[in-house]
Amino acid sequence: MMAVLSAIGAVLLFLLKAVLVILGVVVLLVLLFVLIPISVDVTYEKQRFSAKAVLFGIPISIYPVPKWLQRFLKEDDLDTIEPNPVEVQKPKTGDVPEPKPQQEQKQPEMPVQTAQPSQEQPQPAMPEQEEILNQQETTQDKSEQKQKPTPPSQQPEKLQLAHSDKKKMNWEKIAALLDTAKGAIRLVFKGIWVSLWVRFPIQGKDAADTALAFGKWNGRIGGVCAVLANLMQFRLKKLDLIPDFMGEYKGQECVRIKATASILMLLVAAVWTLKELKKNKIL
Repeated sequence: MMAVLSAIGAVLLFLLKAVLVILGVVVLLVLLFVLIPISVDVTYEKQRFSAKAVLFGIPISIYPVPKWLQRFLKEDDLDTIEPNPVEVQKPKTGDVPEPKPQQEQKQPEMPVQTAQPSQEQPQPAMPEQEEILNQQETTQDKSEQKQKPTPPSQQPEKLQLAHSDKKKMNWEKIAALLDTAKGAIRLVFKGIWVSLWVRFPIQGKDAADTALAFGKWNGRIGGVCAVLANLMQFRLKKLDLIPDFMGEYKGQECVRIKATASILMLLVAAVWTLKELKKNKIL
């Protein structure tokens, strides 16, 4: 008996350890998914686009599409192609005689009966009946006037106050919803880091036009970067504007954008948004 109980205890202990190990692995994966950020890297260089994503530190090519994914998509396309239906051979016209058309049987025509005018003439209404009808019409008009609803200006003051209170509540909810959306967007932008690299040759019609375009593009890019830096974690890593007077650097443009998002900040923004919506009684 003691041996059986010890064997059962050993089995239960083994199962408990296995469950704890599985739970530990799941918790570790969730923490890695939450703490390790996800990034997307898009590059335009030598008139070609390329994009890749980095998940858990592993780079994954998105565009151009990798070869293994192209093969997988081609196999799916081949599976979806349906075979050609079997063609049914139609008999030749010379083998089967054509059926002769049957002669249409003429039905006997029925005699048409013409409607005879009725000899009865409408009798004129009596004056007593006309008076009764007029009295009934006047009573109906009075009852319809009584049943007509009163205009909104004649409604009681309580209903008007209720309508005004409802309008105020609606405007308050809309204002609270807008404030909540602003706060959620700020939290989301705090968890996003954007880096930019730019190398771009600038060429005008002549040397003076090239110099003016060079100055304008410097000002434009500086303004855009200032706005983005106020909204999110934005960094201009490299700005290399080349005044290309002779057209030597044509086709050597390079623009790279790398965006990194923290899933933890996204979860914090989602929880905060739900709390604010419940606090303002929107949900």
